[in-house]
Amino acid sequence: MNYRFSMRDAMDLAAKKTGVAGWCAYQWEAVGDDNIVRGCVPLGTYTRGPRKGHPKFKPAMPGSERTIVVAKIELERHAAEYEETEGKCWDCKGEGKEFAGWSVEEGNKYRTCTRCKGNGLPPNT
Repeated sequence: MNYRFSMRDAMDLAAKKTGVAGWCAYQWEAVGDDNIVRGCVPLGTYTRGPRKGHPKFKPAMPGSERTIVVAKIELERHAAEYEETEGKCWDCKGEGKEFAGWSVEEGNKYRTCTRCKGNGLPPNT
């Protein structure tokens, strides 16, 4: 299949691979087709200031810091499993629309998903 992957997809799969409850990614790096994701279990969230509501990553919960390699083949397998179990298009996550850009006046712009043609179902169903 021809799947598209975002940084969020790699970070979510890394969290699943750790097996640590509450683990969140805070850094992502692309290395060729693969990804290196770093994260930890945050120590709560900021309660005020410009970062209010965002997780506190440093200092990390002792022993929870991990560096995870997420290979492209793993992402492809994960995408195929998602479509099989959820019955939704991987690229748009079943919403029928995909990100098309951003502008100051309008904010996020979306268009009909090119993979599922807007119906939210995997194309091979």
